[in-house]
Amino acid sequence: MRRGWVLALLALASGVVSVALAVAVNVATGGVLPPVLRPLAVWAWPAVGAGAVAAAGLALWQQRLQLPAAPSTAVATDPAPRLTPAQLPPEVADFTGREADEAALRAAIAGGARVVAIAGPPGVGKSTLANRLAHLLRAAYPDGQLYVNLGAGRGDPMSTDEALARFLATLGDTEPAPYGDTEALTARYRTLVADRRLLVVLDDAQDADQVRPLLPAGPRCAAIVTSRPLPADLPEAVAFELAPLGTADALVLLARVSGSDGGAADAEAATAVVRACGGLPLAIRVAGARAARSRLAVADLARRLEDERTRLDELHFRAWAVRATLGTAYEDLAPRDRRLLRRLGAFPGGEFPVAAAAALAGTGGSEACDGLDRLVDAQLVEGSGGERYRLHDLIRLFALERLAAEEPPGSADRIAERLLDWYAAAARDHPPRWIADEAANLAAVARHGAAAGAHERVFRLAEAAEHGWHLQHYHAQRLRVWRAAEDAGRAAGDARITARAALVIGSIHGADGNLEQAAPLLREAAELAGRTGDTQWEADAHRHLGDVLRQTGGTTGALHHLRRARDLYRGLGMPPEESDALGKLATVHLVRWEFDAAAREAERALALLAGGAGSSPAYAQLRGLAAAAYLRLGRVAEARAAAEEAVAVHRRAGNRLGEAYGLGGLGLVAREEGDTATALACHRTALRLFEELGNAPGTAYARGDLGGLLLLLGDPAAAVREFEAALTVLSGLRHPVAEGLCRLHLAEALVLAGDPVGAAREQRSGEALLAGTDGWPQLDEARARLTALGLPATATG
Repeated sequence: MRRGWVLALLALASGVVSVALAVAVNVATGGVLPPVLRPLAVWAWPAVGAGAVAAAGLALWQQRLQLPAAPSTAVATDPAPRLTPAQLPPEVADFTGREADEAALRAAIAGGARVVAIAGPPGVGKSTLANRLAHLLRAAYPDGQLYVNLGAGRGDPMSTDEALARFLATLGDTEPAPYGDTEALTARYRTLVADRRLLVVLDDAQDADQVRPLLPAGPRCAAIVTSRPLPADLPEAVAFELAPLGTADALVLLARVSGSDGGAADAEAATAVVRACGGLPLAIRVAGARAARSRLAVADLARRLEDERTRLDELHFRAWAVRATLGTAYEDLAPRDRRLLRRLGAFPGGEFPVAAAAALAGTGGSEACDGLDRLVDAQLVEGSGGERYRLHDLIRLFALERLAAEEPPGSADRIAERLLDWYAAAARDHPPRWIADEAANLAAVARHGAAAGAHERVFRLAEAAEHGWHLQHYHAQRLRVWRAAEDAGRAAGDARITARAALVIGSIHGADGNLEQAAPLLREAAELAGRTGDTQWEADAHRHLGDVLRQTGGTTGALHHLRRARDLYRGLGMPPEESDALGKLATVHLVRWEFDAAAREAERALALLAGGAGSSPAYAQLRGLAAAAYLRLGRVAEARAAAEEAVAVHRRAGNRLGEAYGLGGLGLVAREEGDTATALACHRTALRLFEELGNAPGTAYARGDLGGLLLLLGDPAAAVREFEAALTVLSGLRHPVAEGLCRLHLAEALVLAGDPVGAAREQRSGEALLAGTDGWPQLDEARARLTALGLPATATG
């Protein structure tokens, strides 16, 4: 453009010079100029000179523009315009949860971390979180974002050289890529990014060797790495382990993917779905997509996922498949680790110790420990601390599939037998604390063994664990173990196993107040044990059954079974057990107001506890029974001595529950002596101890005693409050006789408090509970007092 203007000016200057020269020559030769130009004649020669100079200058300028530019000696700072890569995949529209993980990752990068590594099991959402984080950080890295999927999860990992070549091409490098020379490629890559503010996302990495050359070296760059195992030998990385979603976030994700409105009708089914998915986002997305695309109700989806055998089949939708994702991780393992994972899938419980894993695998403890460490690194087993481990539910199901497909027929049964044998031996050899810690696993292993047909082994496990349950009071877990043993016994037609299981289950129900369930089991146990010749079990069944019948009002039957237990124990030469049966007999005689017999049986029971047993809780309990009998026989001094001794023995032994019952008995003695202040103090202290211990039967007992004393003191309103409080407790205990008697006492207090309508209501309720009782004179006494107060008698059954 400049050259064109110069040429035009040069032409103009030449024209002006030509005109001025013509004028000058004409004047010099005597020519005559036109009248208009005559005043300019004197300027003709100066104009020629000036025009010539201007033309010469323009000519030189034009010539300079035609010359080629001299080579520059300056260093080019940016020979080509920089490319700004923007390779991040689109954000997931329904991203859910992960607020704490996201905040921690952002804080790490803001704090100076240049590499963050996100690890976790297959399908946990590592890539989704990394991409979300990268999008959030885009503004902080204006020179661009590089992304590459390194393909470890596909089973075909990309070579580092290929990834470097892709990055170089994206950054505008046009030199041929020297494949095979990773060092040269890395140097070129790092040179290109050295002064940039660049974010690099390395998704689905295999290991540190694959990742390290791809990390930018520039001080203003950062990298996000995702990998199933935490990359070892990558000290510059700040590591984050990603866990499955919590229930609340998992439900939100399911609702978003499936399009469900999350209404109350679907809430329970949705919870079942996310539980079946184990909180794994991939599985939840598959389930939600199936529900959305197939118009499948969430409740129907939940039903399909209930069956563990087909759950992985259900968790498949188009290109998404939980089984395929887990399969790639499985194929990456060494053969010995695949075998260990397969066999760990056969563990039926939750967390397991190393020794249980060794039993499953059929290896030594050291070998199992090393294998577990490798599986933890591969994110296929979770470490729980204290050398305990667990499998995610979907990984467990996958492992079971591989076990069935790859191990010889019958392997699962042999693995179950090894596990039962190990747990039985461990239960025998370990203290009760261990049994408490393993309670859930003992129950699960027993159930699994029963289903596998290992009947005798299940029974041996149940027996081996018995020494731990009594101390820990783990009734629910103990019940599950013995129910498995009962199933095993019935399935095998083994009367001996069935008898023992029915005995233990019945006694647990009796202790828990489930009296209606306890009685038939104990009857069956007594009959079967009598047939099989297991005399001690037969005696135990009669003893527990007698106590259950007493509590349900059948005192005649109670006496029969307790006497049978006493005789069997005597024949076996078992004094402590015979003493216990005699004590229970004394209790039945007290209920029947057969006080001489009660005192006699209590004294016989005490005599059997000779030889240092005078300081035992059993001795103190029997002294308390004797005190109650002596009191009703009018032997008040003996009653006080026995009651005081019972309390003192319980206190020395640190038995606060026994102390509370003993104080209740001592309060009754003080009441008989007319010392109502001491009686009130005893009952209130007993109540406080029962409540501190959380003992419901004792709490109801103490409040009933207080109510009776307050009636005696002429305060029926206070008595009503105590009886009502006692009933609140008794209504949850399923003790019909105790509750019925308390309602009759409440009816008496209500009459005296001026509420005959309420009294009649409580009387009717109480009599309904007491129908069918026999041999309870105190019921007749309570009814007589109500009649004397003007309440008509009701049917007593």
